[in-house]
This record gives sequence, structure tokens and C-alpha cells, in this order.
Amino acid sequence: GNIVRVQGDEFWHITRVLRLNVHD
Repeated sequence: GNIVRVQGDEFWHITRVLRLNVHD
């Protein structure tokens, strides 16, 4: 549970940052 969830949150955070960089 917790470890997987933390990795998932971090993954989505990185993905969102990458998306913002691409749109920029």
C-alpha cells in the first residue's frame, strides 16, 4: 500500500511537471 501509493503520487507529480514543460 503506502510505498506503492507514494511512488504513484511522485510519478504523477513528475508527469504533470513534464507536461507543463512540454506545453511551455
